[in-house]
Amino acid sequence: MTLTQVAQSAGVSLSTASRVFSRPGRVALKTRNHVVETAKRLGYNQQIVDAPAVSRLQGFLAAVVTDLENIVSARIARGIEASCHLHKFGLFVLDTQESVAQEAGTIRGALGHVDGLILGSSRLSDAQIRHFAAYKPIVALNRVVPGIASIWVDESASIDQAVRSLRMNGCRSLSYMQGPENSWQNVVRLRAAAKSARGQGLEFKVLPCAYPCDENRAGVYDSFMTRPTDAVLAFNDDIAISFIRFLHERGIAVPGKVSVVGIDDNPIGRFMAPSLTTIQIPHAEMGYQAAQMLINEILHLADHCSTASSVSTVLIERASTSRAPSHIKA
Repeated sequence: MTLTQVAQSAGVSLSTASRVFSRPGRVALKTRNHVVETAKRLGYNQQIVDAPAVSRLQGFLAAVVTDLENIVSARIARGIEASCHLHKFGLFVLDTQESVAQEAGTIRGALGHVDGLILGSSRLSDAQIRHFAAYKPIVALNRVVPGIASIWVDESASIDQAVRSLRMNGCRSLSYMQGPENSWQNVVRLRAAAKSARGQGLEFKVLPCAYPCDENRAGVYDSFMTRPTDAVLAFNDDIAISFIRFLHERGIAVPGKVSVVGIDDNPIGRFMAPSLTTIQIPHAEMGYQAAQMLINEILHLADHCSTASSVSTVLIERASTSRAPSHIKA
């Protein structure tokens, strides 16, 4: 038996029937008694739909991610969900589709409905994030925002290890294929690649943004072909996988002609031919840790945290970098 059926049988609106059980003081005594008697006669039991106090949610978090079709966003959301489930918190997952304007609007709309927010790879400025943090607790992932709790990825050691391996395999030049210009993590990866290339004596080239691949790949990949290098480090696996397919379409062997390294450990890269060398990042663990920080603050189990912490990464070497390349003629 539902409340709608009770309202219909009692001849009142659904909103009136709802107020009888939720705010009885706002309903006339005669109407209230009539609805209650009707409910008893029909066997309506409010406890069937009302969760017992012991199992009710303690609060709600919002996970704001750039693209749910991207494996990074999905893993972050999964880690956040695991922590929310453990601590009886509800979760909204909000996809901004790589749009700064949509991200800001989404956060504004969510502020009044959640107890805290986790921003995954936010494209907002530091000032915008601090502005929103004045209203609700925030943890930023994949970047550092001064004054805000932040968890970022330190890939420098893995990138250096990858560049050293490329040099040992005979590579003499390296290109870094960028991600979005407003990505904080893109700048970190670019600087680490440039530093490692200099340290190994490799010629270093920076290519434009190739993400999203469907929109940007053609111009960037053609740019590579005008002055090719022995190896490419891509901003993420999506770009690396797309680039390998581009090379195959032109009969260019990987790693025979070009070695390719990605970042993120996308499952597709494990099973393609050749399998993709990549840098593995614990995104789900980052999401779990971020949710834990927020929930502890919301429940007053810990003081507000405004520091930045980093997570380590692992280089996974596969077939896309296994042999010394011969050089492509531009």
